[in-house]
Amino acid sequence: MIMKLGTEENRIRLVPDNTKREALEQATGLGRSGDVNIELSRMKSPQKAFDLYLKNLVRNPRLDADDIRLGFLLFDLLEHNLGSQSFLLIPMSDFHMSQIGENGVLYFHGTRNCEFGYDFLEKQSLLDIANKCRLDLDTSHLISLLNRLHSFFYITCTELCEENLAVNRIGFKYTKEEVLLSKDAKIVHIRLNERFNKIDLTKRWGKSTK
Repeated sequence: MIMKLGTEENRIRLVPDNTKREALEQATGLGRSGDVNIELSRMKSPQKAFDLYLKNLVRNPRLDADDIRLGFLLFDLLEHNLGSQSFLLIPMSDFHMSQIGENGVLYFHGTRNCEFGYDFLEKQSLLDIANKCRLDLDTSHLISLLNRLHSFFYITCTELCEENLAVNRIGFKYTKEEVLLSKDAKIVHIRLNERFNKIDLTKRWGKSTK
């Protein structure tokens, strides 16, 4: 019998904010000494700040047009929806939601990264949404773009898979190893990095640790 993921008994461990972010570290040096979340929290917000998240996105010279367009789309989808949602990365017609969660609810381990410890599942395909917005992506390219945005910490992605069950992540050193989506990812939980609404990184993107 195949184990069902995201049930009350088999909860998913969301990738934490302080996980290693290799692209952000290489571009800015942030996270090099340990916890990237602590380092970001020490940065002061500008006195006059408007649309900082989008400013941090479009002024990152290491992103290409597709990275930025998907980043804008995710910001639009998530900003007013508690900052997080689960999405299919394949066509909606290719997946049955009965394979995940329990009675329409997806359960998580702990409440640090999800206030209530669960989320209501809604069948929606980020691939379908992106292509309706003329991004012209396939699943492989979409996964690659999500991994880049995750590595720069615009978002945090958690693949809903057996490897990310809470029981399989006990003792895992998130600050030491970057956790990216696999090439076989079908459904993913995505949340915005709300700190990018409060800080200005536009003058740091060119800095490299190399």
